[in-house]
Amino acid sequence: MSVKDYIFQMNFGPSGYYRNEVSFDADFETSASGKRHPFTGQKREPNVLAGALVFQLREVWVKQGKPAAFTVVECGAGNGLLCATMLKSISKYAELNTGDWAQFYQAFQYNIVEISDKLTALQQQATEKFRDKVRVIEGSATMLDQSQKLRSEFKQPVSVVFSNELVDMFPPHQI
Repeated sequence: MSVKDYIFQMNFGPSGYYRNEVSFDADFETSASGKRHPFTGQKREPNVLAGALVFQLREVWVKQGKPAAFTVVECGAGNGLLCATMLKSISKYAELNTGDWAQFYQAFQYNIVEISDKLTALQQQATEKFRDKVRVIEGSATMLDQSQKLRSEFKQPVSVVFSNELVDMFPPHQI
């Protein structure tokens, strides 16, 4: 077995990390506040990361000239709570009529690219309140640049693509 295939099996195979329901709450950004990180033992605060990303994404939107459609793609979104927390924050600012937040919320669309069917279900559950803003697309982020079918799933041109802990899961031949 090649190193590439071994790493894929360890992550996405039948008993791999992303097929194991126990690991679905292990990511820093997607865990409930107050829980301990499985590797460092420190408390996790997902709202800090979500808040920082929201303000950074809004800044990108402003620098792009406040387009009517602002599409964000997150590759490997864990259980979807980072996405839900971000959308909750943006909607709160929009409700307060603070600056141009309502316009930003209107433009904002969030696409999740996910290879795990179990995580896809958790993401859809976590983002149910924002189903008009979120699309969960089944596919491999490692194929994003090569798959016309996967790219055609996005309804608008993509403004930002990001991931938090996905890159460390890529097979070494792609890094």
